Amino acid sequence: MVSRTPGRSLGASENQATYQNYLDGWAELNRSLVLGEPWSGDERNVAFLNSGGQGEALDFADMGGVLGLDAIGDGRSAASIDIDFDGDEDIVLSNRTEPRIQIFRNRLADGVPTLAVRLVGTGKSGTEAVGGIVYATPVQGMGEEEPTTAGVVPGKTLRRTRTIGSGYLAQTSAWLRFAFPDDAWDGEPSRGQRVHLQVRWPRSATVEDFGLVRMGSKRLVLEQGKGVAREVTAPRPVRLEAAELPAFDLSPENGRRLALPAPSSIPSLAVRGVSGRTARLFGITPDGPRGAGQPVVAVVWNSKEPDAIVRLGALGALSEEAAAAEALVIAIDLAEEASDSGAEEAFPAQLQRGAALLSRAGFDGDELAAVGSTKEILAEIVAWRMGRPEPPALPWSLIVGPDGRLDVVRTGAWVPGEAGRDFLFCKTLGNARLALASPFGGRWVNPPLEANLASLKSRLERRGISEAVRELELARVTTAATTSAEVQVRLGQTYLGSNELEKALRAFDLAIESEPESAIAHKARAYTLQLLKRPVDSIEAWGRAIELDPSDPNSRVNRAFAAIEAGEIGIAREELDVLIATQGADSEAAQAVSRALESK
Repeated sequence: MVSRTPGRSLGASENQATYQNYLDGWAELNRSLVLGEPWSGDERNVAFLNSGGQGEALDFADMGGVLGLDAIGDGRSAASIDIDFDGDEDIVLSNRTEPRIQIFRNRLADGVPTLAVRLVGTGKSGTEAVGGIVYATPVQGMGEEEPTTAGVVPGKTLRRTRTIGSGYLAQTSAWLRFAFPDDAWDGEPSRGQRVHLQVRWPRSATVEDFGLVRMGSKRLVLEQGKGVAREVTAPRPVRLEAAELPAFDLSPENGRRLALPAPSSIPSLAVRGVSGRTARLFGITPDGPRGAGQPVVAVVWNSKEPDAIVRLGALGALSEEAAAAEALVIAIDLAEEASDSGAEEAFPAQLQRGAALLSRAGFDGDELAAVGSTKEILAEIVAWRMGRPEPPALPWSLIVGPDGRLDVVRTGAWVPGEAGRDFLFCKTLGNARLALASPFGGRWVNPPLEANLASLKSRLERRGISEAVRELELARVTTAATTSAEVQVRLGQTYLGSNELEKALRAFDLAIESEPESAIAHKARAYTLQLLKRPVDSIEAWGRAIELDPSDPNSRVNRAFAAIEAGEIGIAREELDVLIATQGADSEAAQAVSRALESK
């Protein structure tokens, strides 16, 4: 359980201090977790076994150690599933720490007759029949005779309930499994063991009888209203064996690439070049992020380190790809840290040697020295974006967009073709960018907001870099000055979170002005109009959102709700017809609209 996030209104300095302490606490906690320290204090997992009592005698015993389930990792969720298809339930455990996934194969039930049941509902029960209850009761004394229910054993009934959401981001199998001890049939041979099946369907007061079925590692489908169990073929059992984990090369030469789904503002970097003049790169101003008007690749290295130039990789290819993309390349050498006196200084000898090394390697950019706190700021930016307490070994590379916001962070050597990939990513917007940034396929349900600058601010505060901290504080109040649709949508979402609806609406309007075809912006605007009790305007806004993304059922549901509120029942029924045709009459979306119409 996490306490409520403190408010952060600009007018209350005491509240701001509380909020900053809150952020600092989370930053320190995250720092400990990244270091591999446990969330749960090295507590072992437990597995409780029902001892069989009832009522006041009900008792559970911790059998984790006996069963081998008392893993030491930070367990997050467990799901039961027949992963090897041998008829019994195994356990899959996910952990925050390594190993991320553990599979516990059930060997205790080997050879025991089992039964797996899958419910299929109709009407109000829904196809998945969530909430349905299956009762399985052993029947004795049947032998090879025709099955009847005369031998039902009272007090031996097992019950299984069809559920969803069985743990943190976990879902147990939809197959409900039954197994009984040998004494359930009073010594009857396994070929004669039968159970009596009954189902109480969701939203139903009656119990449907499915008669008697034989045990024996079967899979049965129980369809509502049929009264007969249908057997389906079970997959062939598979053999699970532990395999040796592959070794991962974590050396600096094995580079990492982090493409940011949303670009990040960063504080300015003070550098000094060959002329001895000091300049500031990037940063945050009262007018928003400050960029060079073209992409910039900043290669960060230390020319004094052994083989430093070799570890930078294909610098010639980097320069060629940058020129083709009309991008700048610069190198920031951390070997010599120039003073921040403001006076022009002679170009350091080490910087000259570094520039010569870069030139011979084909690098076509300026060699710069870090000034003042730039070295520490760079280290914190890289560590912050990679979610680490400390940055990885040099070299690092920052790819910054034309607007001065960070798009990509790299470590290790450059490989031909990679720079072109990064420049293409910087130009990509909206859902296409999210797809390129994601390490897996699929759509983002909730597009990520800009990175939490408060976390970087806390890092820099710990180092005492006050000027960079002031820039990040400025970023919080200047976001509205930008015209990017993406930034305006994020700003509007922030206003929605604090219930500042008019400000949120203005932000979404600006987003649509900047990018008229943004479905996300139109959906957010329509939703805000609904919250503002402007249903007529909301109907129109949802209509435009549906034009841009007709496959989203949520937009149709919300448009129907707005229409009902405005008394436009015909529009609501039109949306219901579309939902039934595309999602099905039993879908959650269609059912929600149907209930709303019935209430009117």
